[in-house]
Amino acid sequence: MITIIIYINNTKSIKMIPKAHFTPIRERVLLPLFTSLLMLFSGQSTAANYPHAWLSPLLQEHPLSGMIVNLQTSEPVDSAQLIEQLNAQTHVLIGENHDNPDHHMIESFLIKTLSEHQPRRAVFEMLSEENIDAARTLLPEDSAEAIYEKLNWKENRWPWEDYRGAITQAVRYGKGVVPGNISRKTIRLIYKSPSALDRPDLATVEQIPESATQIIAEQIISSHCGMIKDAQLSSMNNIQLAKDARMAHVMAGDRSSPSLLIAGSFHTRKDVGVPLHLTALSQQSVSLALVEVAEDKRQIADYLDHTQADFAWFTPRQPREDHCEKMREMMNKKPTK
Repeated sequence: MITIIIYINNTKSIKMIPKAHFTPIRERVLLPLFTSLLMLFSGQSTAANYPHAWLSPLLQEHPLSGMIVNLQTSEPVDSAQLIEQLNAQTHVLIGENHDNPDHHMIESFLIKTLSEHQPRRAVFEMLSEENIDAARTLLPEDSAEAIYEKLNWKENRWPWEDYRGAITQAVRYGKGVVPGNISRKTIRLIYKSPSALDRPDLATVEQIPESATQIIAEQIISSHCGMIKDAQLSSMNNIQLAKDARMAHVMAGDRSSPSLLIAGSFHTRKDVGVPLHLTALSQQSVSLALVEVAEDKRQIADYLDHTQADFAWFTPRQPREDHCEKMREMMNKKPTK
């Protein structure tokens, strides 16, 4: 027997086909036919044109793993349809989990594939103002090792192997790599005083609604496991807003060239992140969220909706330590006064 698994309206259907039906000639004809039918009727688009084998080990068999969804219509799409939609926009934002290898593979795939239609400037959260001059020296013929050396890549902040593929593809096939983030020096200045926000490239900070800044504050508190001091919250909010403003400014800076942003998923959220700043700059964009599945979440609505992203691409989950437990251990080790 040969097992054929088909998803119809997100419901798994298992069909057992007697192997006798697959003579050598029939096998060459029927197996591709069954594959085509699976993709046509599956309701679960598994990115037929994206050649992948999952790298993240957790929940690979989750019913949403591999699904791409247009959140504006709630309809599944395949990777070819997604790319067609992304190509129609001047600015594309891709939000990732920083440590998920499948997200990095998808980003590399999209950078190369989108560039085949129209080369784009690739803006990276992982590179800052400090890397601008170095990024301008990158050449399409540079090896990955040469790119690493030229950028003076900070391995302790972002593992090179995570971003090697995406950055190399951007250099070779796009219109180059553009640092998107503010510098460490700027972060320190903003932390000390909000007056450091008084820069032309950060002007959109003042145009972000209070409803968005409140969500950002809640996210900062959550990501710091509730251990952040009230006195720190305003400064950290300003830093987050400044990062988003800077990335939007860089994306919109060269109006003759389309752009693509690689950043953390919170930065690319339509309701709080870079898209709000692009709107303030009278720039339209499309946001794709790369989303890790969770065991107890089986419906798309359990994760996000159309107010947060335009498309969602669901992937298996990467194992990671409980960072809140690590933070508690660090706090307990601090000497008391």
